[in-house]
Amino acid sequence: MFDSLNDLKAGRVQYLPSIDEFGNDQGNVLTHTGTSGTGTASGASFCNDWTSTATSGVTAGSTRYSSGQWSSNNTISCDGAARLYCFGIDRRGAAFVTPGTARRVFLSNGGFTPSSGLAAADAICQIDAANAGLPNPSNFRALLATTGASALSRFNLGGTNWVRADGVNLASSAPNVFTSSKWLTGITRHANGGVTFANNPVLTGALNPAVAGSSAQTCSDWSSAVGTDAAGTVADDAQVSGGYGQLHLSCATSRPIFCLEN
Repeated sequence: MFDSLNDLKAGRVQYLPSIDEFGNDQGNVLTHTGTSGTGTASGASFCNDWTSTATSGVTAGSTRYSSGQWSSNNTISCDGAARLYCFGIDRRGAAFVTPGTARRVFLSNGGFTPSSGLAAADAICQIDAANAGLPNPSNFRALLATTGASALSRFNLGGTNWVRADGVNLASSAPNVFTSSKWLTGITRHANGGVTFANNPVLTGALNPAVAGSSAQTCSDWSSAVGTDAAGTVADDAQVSGGYGQLHLSCATSRPIFCLEN
């Protein structure tokens, strides 16, 4: 889940902490933590050293977030049961993910102005890829829908899987990037390996990557600065269903985009 203790403190999650000891994905659940977003004690927010039955006061993390919200997302009651995160302490050294042959996925460094057109979005992805030294930067495209086509239709599903800059798979296979209900992790890494954390709206143009968008959701096919229904998501929320297109974003405001290698 984390590469190092420093990554844990910074919320740099590799894989989302939603898998139980049997390998089953428990989805989006809250967990008792009592910590801040950095994993340190959160004042008195841990039920008086886990002895109180007060109806409020304990900090809880969310299993579907890859920012500091994995450990500090909400507050819940001390008198109710909730899941816990369990960490092994018998190993030392960083966990290294080896991606092998794979295509890259990243969050753009700069923002895309919705009225500037789909080609301009692709150019942002290609510039970021080139600046990061990725091979064949011209192969990168924006994960954006139009009124006539889904974001999925812009990419070859028969190719290798997509991984972030840290080598973590976005989904279990290339097709599952577009069809699974959840990604394995959030697209929080930039092409150069930098990280963007919580609640960062990202333009998408549709409710999920496998469907076409409406004129409102795509800012009139990325040509208009008028409107406030440009579909968006939150960079650290890896739920495709119910998260990918949940926000209503202004067509006049520049936002980041997701970039995938074709």
